[in-house]
Amino acid sequence: MPDFETPEILRLPLEELCLRIKVYNLGSIRSVLSTALDKPSSQMIDNAIASLKEAQALTTEEEERLTPLGSHLVNLPVDIHIGKMILFGAIFRCLDPILTIAAMLSYKSPFTRPFGKEREADIARSRFEIGESDFLTMYQAYDAWRNYLMQVRGKPGWLRHMHEFCKENFLSQQNLEMIEEMKRQFLALLINIGFVKTSKLDISINRYDIKRSIHLCDVPSAYNKYSGTLPVVNAALTAGLYPKIAEYVRESGIMANRMMEVKLHPSSMLFLREKELHSEILAYNTLIMGNKEYQRNRAIIRDATSVDPVALVLLTRDIKIQHKQRKITLDNWLSFDCFARTAVILKFFRNELNRWLAEKMKDPAVDLTAYNQDILDAIAYMLQSCNY
Repeated sequence: MPDFETPEILRLPLEELCLRIKVYNLGSIRSVLSTALDKPSSQMIDNAIASLKEAQALTTEEEERLTPLGSHLVNLPVDIHIGKMILFGAIFRCLDPILTIAAMLSYKSPFTRPFGKEREADIARSRFEIGESDFLTMYQAYDAWRNYLMQVRGKPGWLRHMHEFCKENFLSQQNLEMIEEMKRQFLALLINIGFVKTSKLDISINRYDIKRSIHLCDVPSAYNKYSGTLPVVNAALTAGLYPKIAEYVRESGIMANRMMEVKLHPSSMLFLREKELHSEILAYNTLIMGNKEYQRNRAIIRDATSVDPVALVLLTRDIKIQHKQRKITLDNWLSFDCFARTAVILKFFRNELNRWLAEKMKDPAVDLTAYNQDILDAIAYMLQSCNY
């Protein structure tokens, strides 16, 4: 054991600390952190600031002011990408799957993979595969667990039935209950900051069993209009995870993010399918740096989802349309073939979406107008037409 506990400043996520500095108007992030007793390295500070700018939580100018999005992320005690994902889940009206996935990424996977039973566990997980996505597969398993719980709860022997269901499907009942609890907490946070409106006094424990409390979180139906529309759910995931993006180049067989070559972890359901995926773009949550000599310039990504370029065009920061070349370039990195007319249409919807998002971030109480609902419906239709 270490002689002394790690200082809190080094235990807190540095991005969260940077946001707090800005919220309390303490001055420049670098100057405040550089005077701390247990200060992070200058490289760590630079990386945290760059991450916040890429997430659009800080402005890109030298003053590095807090954006409206950043002011909301401060109130969500999670990783900034997961926090942004949660906000977009509410805005895009696909909140139940997004809250569930956010809880899983903040805690643990619902799946188990016992030693000696890896093959059986993988076969069980494959029954839930959907949407070329590790995230959606986890949600599919959770949804099956919740639906089964709703069927058997209160009946004779229901706890035994739940145990058997989890054992058969290699799911952790303990993890799933914690995921449900975290989901409830995330929903309460969204209500507190005004992103979710509800007339219920307490929606967090409106369903439970008197013998053993398994609290189920009920998301207001108004925020679930697109929860069954996988492309919209994937778009909300992508909005939160960006710029954690990797591109697979079929010609060379190489996958890379903006900085280096990457590989999918064998535990990903996409591992054996990367050459067959409908899109060459993946959004991921975790990046693991190689620790062996031959892995020095390569990293491993876990928990990924296939992303259609249309979602990226609508949600990334910078877009350049090259009409003559019939190309769209995103953030000076990703390029896609695109007819000029299609590019103009996408740019229109992108601008309208950004306008609405800016209004929503400044004032969460702003509700969907009929026009904004039409824009969201049109975007959902476009995403669905991409054949996820």
